[in-house]
Amino acid sequence: MAWVAGGLLVAGFVSVFALRPSGVTAAHAREDSVQTGKRDSALRLPARYRRDTAAYASYLRGLALRFSGTQVESRDTFEALVRRNPLYAPGLAGLAHAYALTTVYGDMEPGEGWPKVEAAAHRALALDSASASAYLALGSREMYWRWDLPRAGQLIDKGLALEPGDPEAHAIRGAWFRWRGEMDSAVAEARKSVELDPLNRQWSVRLARQLRLARRYSEAEAIYRRMIRDDPQEWAPYMGLSDLYRTMGRMRDAIAMWRASDEVGADSADAARLPVAPTEAEAARWFADEARRQLNTLQRRARDGEWFGAGSFANTYAELRDTSETL
Repeated sequence: MAWVAGGLLVAGFVSVFALRPSGVTAAHAREDSVQTGKRDSALRLPARYRRDTAAYASYLRGLALRFSGTQVESRDTFEALVRRNPLYAPGLAGLAHAYALTTVYGDMEPGEGWPKVEAAAHRALALDSASASAYLALGSREMYWRWDLPRAGQLIDKGLALEPGDPEAHAIRGAWFRWRGEMDSAVAEARKSVELDPLNRQWSVRLARQLRLARRYSEAEAIYRRMIRDDPQEWAPYMGLSDLYRTMGRMRDAIAMWRASDEVGADSADAARLPVAPTEAEAARWFADEARRQLNTLQRRARDGEWFGAGSFANTYAELRDTSETL
């Protein structure tokens, strides 16, 4: 249930995590309208934040690394920005998001990460009470850490009301609906993200995943196939199809898509591990054996003192169809 990222347009980066200033005056609105060509644009920060070009450039780099680098790199960039400019509200809100993502992805222990999310988000809101991104980060904390879905929904809706053109806000709201088992609403929010930022492929990936979890398999497959048609050298939709086919029990097709992903990614070492032309039963055994190997590796490294997020174990147990251990 982790947030995901992709796409490399700067416009896409800013639209995902754009902020709104507190106490926006008519003068601010007019200034933004003149500089962006329209009011309430989700493509860039308000003008008063862009005047500090050094801070703004660091902010954009932090966002870009969420898509082209790692969450840890993004977090480190925002931490450096906040150290240099502790009163730059977008940097603090961006840092709150970065802490949330590194925690959800398992790069930071929850007991460390979620308090940092809370602290950074509240600092951002103290400087800018209309920081939509900060409210979204706090909503994620309530959902993932405290499991308080009513409070999470209030915070997410607050962020969405402040920045209705932010595709990330709709993606987070979609995750919230999924946690409540309201899959039609989860899919609708994912579609909204795609509509708002169609050039950013991550939203199509998220939509396909929501459709898969809603068991609308043919719709999910159509999205992945369209992505492959549009960019056959992008590995992510091949792996998305592999996951989808495993869910559907089409194990040979799942291995074929995994191999295609390795081919476009030039990962010959990983491709060499895959069985050639297996039967359905052989393909199913290979996936089970792979999950057992992964579980043994996680357990061994954990015994050696290495920390892993619970999701690493949960996902592996889920692959093994071990419901009790997954839970």
